[in-house]
Amino acid sequence: MKRNGLLILLLFLSSNLPAQNSFDLVIVGGNPGGIMAAIAAARQGKTSVILERTNHIGGLPANGLGATDIATREATTGLFSEFTSRIRQYYISHYGADSPQVKTCSNGFHFEPSVAARIFEEMLNEQKEKITVRLMRQFDAENKNICIRNDRIESICILNRENGQKETYQGKIFIDATYEAI
Repeated sequence: MKRNGLLILLLFLSSNLPAQNSFDLVIVGGNPGGIMAAIAAARQGKTSVILERTNHIGGLPANGLGATDIATREATTGLFSEFTSRIRQYYISHYGADSPQVKTCSNGFHFEPSVAARIFEEMLNEQKEKITVRLMRQFDAENKNICIRNDRIESICILNRENGQKETYQGKIFIDATYEAI
């Protein structure tokens, strides 16, 4: 009887271990900065989780802001340049190279929010073995929700807004990718 009780206790404890919630990067916020941080990390072989408060990732570009405000476009590089190139290619593929839509997209710097959302999804899906996206996850920046050990964040506790349960996420690096910088 003692052995069965111990076995049940061990199984219960192991089922609550946060191993499935342990990542190289824990990114709070599913806006473009958070998405691109996850993609960059994945391309370096690192795992990450994006914890987005709402039920939709992509931030302003995927939710209504259909243009970028970069005046020096020739200075655009890296993942942002890849994003705008994919936007442009989307319009070419769907409407033709000489279409008004391609002209209006201004080399990918002007776009429909639904197109931005699609491009973000494509880029994330290309790294789906390294990137986990969890929607409806709210982080409240209160001391009780942050575990700090040896002057570094070890884990955070967030609220799953779908079921009201608390979840703990461990990481080597934590990134605040919210617009509010919580």
